[in-house]
Amino acid sequence: MRPFHTAKEPFLRQNVGHASITPQTRVNAGVFGTWKLRYVAGKFGMDDSSHLRITERQVGDWERPQFANPKGSGYTTAHSNANVTLELDYSETLHERPFRKTLVVTVANGHLTEGDWIEVIYGDTSGGSPGRRAQTFREPESEFHVFVDPFGANKWFPMEDQPFLEVLGDSACSIELRCPSTTTPESNIWLQIRMVDKWGNTDEAFTGQVSLKSDTHDAVSNLPNVVTLQEEHRGVMRIDGITVDRVGITHFQASCINPKTSGRSNPLLCEIDPSPLYWGDLHGQSRESVGTLSADDYFRFARDDAAIDCVGHQANDFQITNEFHNDLTNIVKKYHVPQKYVPFFGWEWSGNTSSGGDRNVHFLSDTGPIHRSSHALLEDFSDTNKDACPVDELYARLEDRDDVLIVPHVGGRHADLRFHHPKLEPVIEIHSCHGTFEWLGRDACELGYRVGYIGGSDVHIGRPGAALPSVKMGEDSLGVRGGLAGIMAQKLTREAIFDALQKRQCYATTGERILIQLTGNGSLMGSDLVRDKDLVIEGRIVGTDLLQSVQLMHNWKTIHEWRPRAGNQTGHARIVWEGAEGRGRRRSTDWTGNLSVQGCSITEVSTIGFDHRGERLTKKSANTIQWASHTEGDQDGVEIALSSVKGKLNFNTQPVSFSINLDDIEQCGLVYEAGGEGRKVKIEWIDPSVDTFDLAIAHTVPLSQLASGLYFIKIVQRDCSMAWTSPFYVD
Repeated sequence: MRPFHTAKEPFLRQNVGHASITPQTRVNAGVFGTWKLRYVAGKFGMDDSSHLRITERQVGDWERPQFANPKGSGYTTAHSNANVTLELDYSETLHERPFRKTLVVTVANGHLTEGDWIEVIYGDTSGGSPGRRAQTFREPESEFHVFVDPFGANKWFPMEDQPFLEVLGDSACSIELRCPSTTTPESNIWLQIRMVDKWGNTDEAFTGQVSLKSDTHDAVSNLPNVVTLQEEHRGVMRIDGITVDRVGITHFQASCINPKTSGRSNPLLCEIDPSPLYWGDLHGQSRESVGTLSADDYFRFARDDAAIDCVGHQANDFQITNEFHNDLTNIVKKYHVPQKYVPFFGWEWSGNTSSGGDRNVHFLSDTGPIHRSSHALLEDFSDTNKDACPVDELYARLEDRDDVLIVPHVGGRHADLRFHHPKLEPVIEIHSCHGTFEWLGRDACELGYRVGYIGGSDVHIGRPGAALPSVKMGEDSLGVRGGLAGIMAQKLTREAIFDALQKRQCYATTGERILIQLTGNGSLMGSDLVRDKDLVIEGRIVGTDLLQSVQLMHNWKTIHEWRPRAGNQTGHARIVWEGAEGRGRRRSTDWTGNLSVQGCSITEVSTIGFDHRGERLTKKSANTIQWASHTEGDQDGVEIALSSVKGKLNFNTQPVSFSINLDDIEQCGLVYEAGGEGRKVKIEWIDPSVDTFDLAIAHTVPLSQLASGLYFIKIVQRDCSMAWTSPFYVD
């Protein structure tokens, strides 16, 4: 268990007491239960007006304790064997990072002597409460760090042994299938089966049979009809040696009887000479900084559970001890197997936005120097002479190296692109669990930079490459699905991945393995092109859901659009809202609201883009629907079927409200701006009979209309998932 950094105590920790939590049985993610945390006073006891702090990780999502409603979930109480009054309070941000969530117990009207105890009951069911909901993600040691202020002096001393609970995934309710995105006829490929619970965790306890097939079964060899997952598989199985001998697109399907569920793989393109495509998540953290699982478990999950090809580990520099910096080198070496799995060594330069903002630093070798933005949460100051702040100083330290890449991104401290190094920063990250950040791409465009686009997760809860959000809590909710980078490298090696990123031969998705093959005048995305002839954009897009729109953008403005699902007065409407409050941590926008119709009725409704279980329909009737929804730059929405195209639609949310006659909805849709950072609502007619997953595109921009700048493709699927290709840069 990782030690928590505290000031040096003038006496032994055991003298201030100890703490424990019961029951110590394994906890399934997201279940309701009751847990009792007991503090036993040490020889100093606890004075009148002294305090106890019980802290939890800021990225954890154990249900927030509440003290007012005995029948409500999360009800929490405290009692003692001493003759005292106990007062309870709770704050999301009181204690030191990463254990910021804090329950405070204040001793009043008395004191504790050595051996006296205080017991906090999380999820006290005595008054009718269902208990407290456990955190929704796997963590072998979900810790409760306990600190005591025995003298009432606001001086906090940690327990010697901090209590924890083991949290594992819940029972599987879905199947995830993963396979490569490209192959050649008769080449060996793999297929991975992962049994997943409703929160996105692997069900490590799953045992049972899974049936398999493909939609091109006569062209696929060595695919078993049935496989049996046993305990040793821990909910994941990889099948090697499958071949496809026919050019085209293949999907694999899986089904299971118990639980009754099914799954479909990402699209696999078989061609004689495809552009190789690999998937990476180059951004995430482990418990050694602000995350949960260990770095070793982090790399294992990315390889075995998420089945991605390459991964980066980006701990906040101001939390990286020299010891962990060295440990990470050994972990990266352990997992690195060229042509199979490529982990990158690196760290996150975590300077404040005013000094440049967050940047991910990746090295080509198993190790590299660290130039921290600060030593803010470190105790060893012996190497502060190596620090580099603002980010211009980091550039100066690294600009002579050819084995390093820096990726600006948006997290707690969003990148300020007025700081930029063209050689070191060939790509930017425009989507992560923090949200969707098209504004970062627009900033780069306005500043005249030539950068490519990638997605990442910045996952803090141990699921790189498969990062579903936890339940939103706190100022920085990490409330959307983590992104991925599609990388068109010639082979799966660090050198080839680096080369592709430096050439901007990559694209960003919001986490789905959308297959994109795209050229501009015969060159791959990211290329520099000369303005001496027509620009011919050609390609193929195979989605993981129905394709809603494909936009050809010039300098972030749409110049051509393919809309496969477009309809005209069909009676099926799509209403999508998106955007963020601003660029900072409190960017989440609450779109909780309702939609009603007059002169017709709602016959069907489905939600789209709702990333986690807290987002849902809360009411549904023939004339009204209500929902709970938040966006952080991403898209959420609903699709509805109406009994008539005559009538009126009313849309009501805090960011924007409007009323519209249905026959005023234009064929291309209507957009209502809502302020903030890219906030807007779009309403359009759709044709529900269209089932386009696979779209060939071709468009020519005549030389007479061809302007300098950047041209790229933006993709939106029915489920509000998105992708952005790196631009072609035209001189």
